[in-house]
Amino acid sequence: MQTAVQYRTSDGLRKQGDPLLMLKITTLNEPDRIRLKLDGKLAGPWVEELARTWESTTGGTERPAIVVNLSEVTFIDADGKRLLARMFQQGAEFEAGGCMTRCVVEEIKRGLHAPSR
Repeated sequence: MQTAVQYRTSDGLRKQGDPLLMLKITTLNEPDRIRLKLDGKLAGPWVEELARTWESTTGGTERPAIVVNLSEVTFIDADGKRLLARMFQQGAEFEAGGCMTRCVVEEIKRGLHAPSR
């Protein structure tokens, strides 16, 4: 299994232990899927960072299932919700653990229908 972890902050510096300013994106290449694990806030510049990660992950001709784990996400702004909805339309599956993330996922699923694979 291959793992890639990105730590970024709004000023471009890594600030370990400061989850208020950071979104951590971990990419796990599993045998039958790719899992994107998010930790922190999906807001502001981090929405674009996730969009870039999504585009690079889904760019191949043979695309495995992609699961986005939102269990450790603490906040999602309106742009983040729009990105997640777009990812869902493109076939992403979501794992949500907290009340807020479960509500966001349900809101996306109610408003959109998953594409058939």
